[in-house]
Amino acid sequence: MILYHFTADRFMESILENGIKRGRIPHKDSSGFRFKEHYQWLTENPERNQSWAEYSTLPYDRTEYKITVKIPKLRMKNLKKWIDSNECKKNQFSGTLNSYGDPENWHIYRGTIFPQWIIEIEKPSEEGLGD
Repeated sequence: MILYHFTADRFMESILENGIKRGRIPHKDSSGFRFKEHYQWLTENPERNQSWAEYSTLPYDRTEYKITVKIPKLRMKNLKKWIDSNECKKNQFSGTLNSYGDPENWHIYRGTIFPQWIIEIEKPSEEGLGD
């Protein structure tokens, strides 16, 4: 299956060397606010203008690079459509998360997306820079 992951320049070196592996899902349990580690966020939406990124308060562009990945058939068991997953259905924050963007296109992958699964990287356009 072909999916897309968007990220900032500051993470590209690590992704190329180690894969996509630092994703997480916010949730709340009896201990309070936590993150479920090792869940990589992917989307079916290939457009660079990702509506979820419009609300980011981070000091960098989370959509600077578009990474196209192909999940091998033998690893598809680790891939879930976000809105159908238990991680979404049982998550106290899913209403908030789903209000940003297009959650019907989101997927979560449990584990590492290895560099060998990356089939294309689109770098930001440099047109118009330095004019």
